[in-house]
Amino acid sequence: MWYKNGTWTLGNNNGGMGSSMTHSGVTYTWMKPATYFLLMDGAQANLSGYRRSEKMRIASKLVAGEDMFGILEDASTECPQNFAVWEDLENALEQVDLEPATVQDALKPTLADYIESAVQHVISNIAPMKDISSTCSDETASTITNEGGQWCCTQEKATIEINLGTPCSIDEVKIKWWGQSKAATFTISALSESGEWTVVKTQADETVVGQFNHWSYITGWAMKTTKIRLEMSDGKLDYWGYKTWLGIRNLMVMGVEHSDLGVVSTGKPVTANSESSGVDGLVDDDNSTVWDGNGEQSWFEIDLMTICALDDIELDWAEGATPQNLQISYSVGSESDMTIAANATSEDVEMEMELGNRIKVEMEGGNHKLTGVKVCGVKYSAKDILKIKVRASLGHIYYVQRDLLEIIEDWEYEG
Repeated sequence: MWYKNGTWTLGNNNGGMGSSMTHSGVTYTWMKPATYFLLMDGAQANLSGYRRSEKMRIASKLVAGEDMFGILEDASTECPQNFAVWEDLENALEQVDLEPATVQDALKPTLADYIESAVQHVISNIAPMKDISSTCSDETASTITNEGGQWCCTQEKATIEINLGTPCSIDEVKIKWWGQSKAATFTISALSESGEWTVVKTQADETVVGQFNHWSYITGWAMKTTKIRLEMSDGKLDYWGYKTWLGIRNLMVMGVEHSDLGVVSTGKPVTANSESSGVDGLVDDDNSTVWDGNGEQSWFEIDLMTICALDDIELDWAEGATPQNLQISYSVGSESDMTIAANATSEDVEMEMELGNRIKVEMEGGNHKLTGVKVCGVKYSAKDILKIKVRASLGHIYYVQRDLLEIIEDWEYEG
């Protein structure tokens, strides 16, 4: 592994970066895989930030448990490459005096940036860490979304499939072939949101740059896509006797991920003014139950338990009942309530993906009866948001990103 022209490269790339380890006698900081050299290199490229992050990490051990998480979360923002901070975050989440609002306050900026990127359709590589399968050499297929990976197939035909997980807009597909083992013929098929496969591109649509380890560039398509299938044939046998007909070093899918919307309020805790009745019926998805405010002024509040990106609120008024005045507010963690304009007769109030973990509906005058309320959006746990942060800041170091995502997934924190 050598530092050349401003980047670390493998001098003899046989198994890829993920299979490269340090030998005895080499000083290393966090772990032995070569990819952690890249992580430390990134930390030292921002040396002042790394130092501040380390000071904050040490300081977090000297404060009350309720303050530990906020300090460490800030430290991970100051220097995301500080691996030790991510390890200490698990202990911070286990502190018995840690309030959910403290966690939500600390994580809201990360989620807000992520939602804004999706709303603004910011294009990025959405392939890393997605589930990948192949009809040939399946065990190495997952490495090709990492710049240091490689997939080699000794068959003359093969298929690779990527599960994007959520509906995505595809701007471009980029393929870096292995050596000269490029598919002369291929099709790219996309799975729609309705579950139908469609051939969207072929080799006729590619722009090829280079003649060895060359790139194919294929422009995107209009249909929102949940899976991509690459079917290849007519490969070229390698020069080195590995019997490789088809090979890929890197596959990038440039696009925008779209959230999978759903009802986030069903069964969640609800409180209401003391005169009201049937409060549990508001979120039971049963239109035969009725909540009655029983007063000139009434209200109810839904605790969504986790931060949610709110798309809209559906109000099912009973027997044509509506108030004279209606106010809807929302908030995250310990922040003050934000109020949105709502018509008194509204049945569907748009929220435009604002963030909230509490929703409050206040009514005045008229008739306050509802058969139910549906808050629609996307819910994000603390672990979900920390994973978003890892992907955004460490996505270029595949194996480190993979390790951290697995570590976070194993944490027992449920908030």
